[in-house]
Parts: sequence; C-alpha cells; structure tokens
Amino acid sequence: PAAAAPRPALANPSGTPGAFLPDARFGEARRVHKVALSPDDAVLAAGGLDGAIYLWDLASRMKVATLRNREHLRTGYGSLTGALAFSEDGAWLAAGHFDGAVYLWDVAAGLELDVRLHHDGAVTGLAFVPPGQTLITAGADATVRFYELPALLRRDARRVLRRQPDAATCLALGKAGRAVITGHAKGALRVHDTADCRLVATLHGHRTPVAAVSARGSLVASGGRDGAVRLHDLDTRELLGMHQEHGRGVTEVLVLPGGAQVASVAGDDTIVIWDRRQPEAPIVLPGVPGDPFVALAVSSDGGRIVGASAGGRFHLLSAVLHP
Repeated sequence: PAAAAPRPALANPSGTPGAFLPDARFGEARRVHKVALSPDDAVLAAGGLDGAIYLWDLASRMKVATLRNREHLRTGYGSLTGALAFSEDGAWLAAGHFDGAVYLWDVAAGLELDVRLHHDGAVTGLAFVPPGQTLITAGADATVRFYELPALLRRDARRVLRRQPDAATCLALGKAGRAVITGHAKGALRVHDTADCRLVATLHGHRTPVAAVSARGSLVASGGRDGAVRLHDLDTRELLGMHQEHGRGVTEVLVLPGGAQVASVAGDDTIVIWDRRQPEAPIVLPGVPGDPFVALAVSSDGGRIVGASAGGRFHLLSAVLHP
C-alpha cells in the first residue's frame, strides 16, 4: 500500500461549516468501482473490474484479505462488482456483480457461503435490513428481491420477488430500514415497505436514469446521469433541494449523518459536498487529476469520508471540528 500523500489544497477554507480536510491516501494500482465501510468503521471493502473483493483495515491502511468467488476461482476471472453491503453486525458481506450473481461472504473467515443467488442482468444494489434478517437485491432485470438471511444460511434461496416497470439502477435503505428505495432507468425513485414488500411511493423529477441513491432517516438523495443531485423527504414527498454542480453523470451520492449535507462524485477528480442550509455554496474537494472519483463511503459518526478513485486510491477526509 502507498504511503500517505501530502494534503492537496482545498477549494473551500477549513473554517467553512461542515468542511473536510484530507487526512491520508492509500491503496494500490487496481481498478475500483464500489466500496462499503463496515458498521464499526474498521474495514473498507472494495470491488472492481476483476470481480475480487479486497478488504482493507482502515486504521493501518493495509490490505488484510482478498475474496475471490467460486466463478473467479474456476475461470481465473470474475465479473465487475456492481454493489457491496455489510450486514448490521459486520459479520456478512454481500457482493453483487454485473453477470447477475450475488455472493455472501463470512467476513471473519473470508469464506463464501454456498448458496446461489442470481439476477437475469447486472446486480445494481444490495442492502441488509436491520437487524440483519433480510437481504434485498436489485437488478437491471427490473426486479427487487427479498431474501430471509436465516434461510440463506441454511442454503434456502427462496425469495419474494417484486417486478418493476423498468431496470433498477441503484438501491438504498431509509426510515431506519423500514423502506427500501430503488432508482430506475426511466428516472423514477420507487419506495417499498421492507416489512411486507409493498410499493408505497414513487418519486419523480430526474430527466435521465437515476445512477445513485442514498437515504438517512426520511431523507433520500439521488443522482442522475445528467449530473443532477436531488434531495427528497420521504414522509412529505417534498423536494428539499437540488444542484447541478457535476458536469458528468453521478456515480455515488451519500446523505451524511445529520441530514444537512449530501456528498457526491461523478467520474471526475472532485468530491462535492452540498449543504441544504447553504445551497449556493457547495464544498468542492479536489483529488488527483486524471484519477476520477467513482465511489464514496462515510463513517457512522460522519467524521470521515472515504473517496475511492477508479485507479485504486482511497482518500481519507476528516471533518473539521469547531469549538
């Protein structure tokens, strides 16, 4: 792993409320597409073009494990990672791939669970519903699937399937796990109740496919292929704000703890942090020119953001604390 790099200059002063300062940079020369941070903020999972999942210890910034699924071991290569999610206790990691396969990993043992889950198209979203008893997957085959984790651990892959009007492109949990939100190719957000798998709302507004979605409490942020980022309230269905700071399609969006800020990346070398309290003054954090950011993760307390670049670098950003 590379040593921590010097801090680049920020586009915003450190005195700005909600500002983040570069802390460290690490990684290796390997293409990254998706990342996920364990619930205890200790382990960063990263998946990319080769289908393998790499686990990094965030404290030491060292790679601690490489997970290769059965297809990867059999053929020597794997499918691009489309989604990653940890269970609430961090014991399990789910990985979805563009060939439609979903794999479950025992994180501590580094072992793949012998159960076969599959979409008829790319897997674009995953989530474990607290307290970790349900796994939800979404795919380009226009389906959202609900699996009971205890049954999966017994190798029982029966599921509840909800067909969608068009391809699901991303997925997030909201309302403390009571709602699952999927973004779609025709620009809608669809909200299902996780208890009974019932559709409860459809939100419109994106003019292009929804490429990324994130939720925290009743807030849901979404990013479009046209670079637009929108923030809705799930309870009132109200649009709370939006911005078009990105010149490219959004690849990741995160509602940060507290709900006032939304971080996003869009395949260029900046992270944009938009604050709905100061919508005209977004924070822009630069990375490395020529190595675009593609994915984000945030610590449970909101004190750290991990920005993952396509080239395999992980940028740690720490929140500026004001007295």
